[in-house]
Amino acid sequence: MKTEAHPCLVAANQLADKLRQCQSWAEVESSLAAYPEHKTDAWQLMDADEKSRLKELKKLSTEALAPEPTPPASTDVQAFAVGERVIWQHGCPSHLQSWNPFVVRQVEGEVYWLDWVATPVRRSKLIWE
Repeated sequence: MKTEAHPCLVAANQLADKLRQCQSWAEVESSLAAYPEHKTDAWQLMDADEKSRLKELKKLSTEALAPEPTPPASTDVQAFAVGERVIWQHGCPSHLQSWNPFVVRQVEGEVYWLDWVATPVRRSKLIWE
C-alpha cells in the first residue's frame, strides 16, 4: 500500500527546494510570499549550511541598502560609470573577495550593480581599480 505525503509536507518541501535555489534576498522574499503558511516547516527541513546561506543573502541585501552617512560637502566623490572596473574594498563578503575587480553593470544614484553580484553596493564601499 502506497502512502502519500501530507499536502502541508509536500508544500514545505517545495518551498525548501525553492529557497535552496535562490540567488538573492529578493528571490527568497518572493518564494516565501508564495508559501507563507509553510515558512516555518520549510526552515526546519533545511540544514545548517542552507540556513546560513539564506542569512548571508539577507545580510548582503540589508547592508547594500542601509543608509550611508552623507559625506562632508568638501569631499569630491566622483561617480563610477557603467563598464568601469572597481574594487569592492569595504564590506565585501569573503566569498566574493577573490572576484575583485568587478565591472559596473548599472548605476542608480549612489547604488551600483556589479557583475557577478546579486545585490547592489553603495558607492562608499567601492574604489577605483
